[in-house]
Formats: sequence, structure tokens, C-alpha cells
Amino acid sequence: MDNKLDDKLLSIKEAASLLGITTETLRRWDRSHKLSAIKIRIGKRNDRRYRLSALKSILASNPKAKGNLLEEVLEDFVKA
Repeated sequence: MDNKLDDKLLSIKEAASLLGITTETLRRWDRSHKLSAIKIRIGKRNDRRYRLSALKSILASNPKAKGNLLEEVLEDFVKA
């Protein structure tokens, strides 16, 4: 996989959707250092971003991830 794609940053909503979890779960994981977010400041608010490569690692290590799910999801992000 292309390094530029691996370095792509996803919003908390995109990351949650990709992993099939809630945004609150991602916030908890960040607070507990299970999956660290990159925090960026947008105007007066702070946003979390997640590296696609980190999310791919979670998906790859998840026994519930089915077959080509990861590849299908990655294709969608490449098109975006």
C-alpha cells in the first residue's frame, strides 16, 4: 500500500465508521492510550485525527474483520 495513503488522516467519524465503533469509544481509547489520536486545532476547537495505517493495523489484527472488508474500505478512501 502506498505510504501517502497510509499517512492519510481520518476524522473521528470516519475512523469510527471504518472500525464499526462509536466516536465515544475512540475518545476512550485515546484517553487510555489504546489508540492515540493526533490532535489538531481548528478555530476554537480541538479535533482528533487518526492515521489510516493505525486503523489498518487494528482491522488486520481483529479476528472479526471479514475477508476483503479492509480492501473494500481502503478503496473507498482512495476514491475520496
